[in-house]
Amino acid sequence: MRAKSTFPVDIASATAARRFVVDRLERWGAADVADEVAVMVSELVSNAVHHAQTPATVQVQLGESVVRVEVKDESARLPATPEPSLEAVDGRGLRIVDAVADHWGVQPEEVGKAVWFELDCRRRGRGASPI
Repeated sequence: MRAKSTFPVDIASATAARRFVVDRLERWGAADVADEVAVMVSELVSNAVHHAQTPATVQVQLGESVVRVEVKDESARLPATPEPSLEAVDGRGLRIVDAVADHWGVQPEEVGKAVWFELDCRRRGRGASPI
C-alpha cells in the first residue's frame, strides 16, 4: 500500500503531514506504528519548510513488515546533524529520526532530495515478512 501528498511551505504543514500518515496507517491496520511515524514525519516536513523553504512531498508505504516514508523537497542542500545547545529550540529533528527509525538516509534527486526512513513492524509486534 502506498499514498502520497504534497504540503505547502507553511508552518501548519508538519501537522497536516502527521495527520495524513496517521490516517493512512490507521486505514491500513498499522495504527501501532503511527505515533512513531508521525513524530518523524513532523520533524522532516518541518525541516523542509524551515530549511529548504520548498513544498514537501510525503510518501508513505506499508509492506508486510516495513513502513517506509520519504519526504522530498526541492532543495539540493543535504541535511546536517549539528549538536544543538541546551537552549536551542530546534536542531534535533534528524537526531530524533536516527533514534527512532530502524534505517534512514538521504537520496539526492534530479530536483532536490528525499529524506527517508524505515520502521520494521516485526520489532514493534506487527507483520511477519519483508516488503
